[in-house]
Amino acid sequence: MYLLPILDHLGAIASLLSLPIGFLALIGLRRGRIARALALAVAVPVLIAAYAIDISDRLGWVKFSEGPLCVCDVINGWGQRGGSMFIQVNSRLLLNYKDHYKMMLVMAVPYADIDRATDTAIDKSSLFTITDNANLDLAVRLPTPPHLRLVPPPNIKSGDVFDLLVNFNLVIIPSDLSPEQIRSLSDVQKFGGKLITTYSTNLQFTVTDVKP
Repeated sequence: MYLLPILDHLGAIASLLSLPIGFLALIGLRRGRIARALALAVAVPVLIAAYAIDISDRLGWVKFSEGPLCVCDVINGWGQRGGSMFIQVNSRLLLNYKDHYKMMLVMAVPYADIDRATDTAIDKSSLFTITDNANLDLAVRLPTPPHLRLVPPPNIKSGDVFDLLVNFNLVIIPSDLSPEQIRSLSDVQKFGGKLITTYSTNLQFTVTDVKP
């Protein structure tokens, strides 16, 4: 139970240990032949490893001192607000990507017989810059009719309302791309982006929203 907290702060622990290890190594070098051999064989490699971990953490090559990204903390809320679909993002947790990526909301209706990754019946938001805003709304106003694949229940009449499960996909894509280049979720990874997380909820549509 204590392993993850130790790993999360490995850089700081390595920095603290480097001083006593270095001190022990110096003592060993001043002693007899056996002590010198032990100092060189044990203390010196550990000292080098400790400094390597500390420097890598400070320079951001390996972020030991930062806990792992928990996608459950990235999203504060999602759903329908007025005529727009939105997802509220704690973009502070994505600051490591801010220099090279931007965020986008990709929406799709999941079906068991359609590949989620290659489904092109999606609606997308514009691109959003990653900032230290903990409550940033990514919203998209669906066109009429939506690009989403809407299959109403059988025996439904014109003007009736029906519910469908809709996926809200938070993705990041390289800053030099445009939303138009993302035609499916598979394009996100294809062009060097990442799918951060997916949340789902039932939304209401009317028969008039369905493409003829």
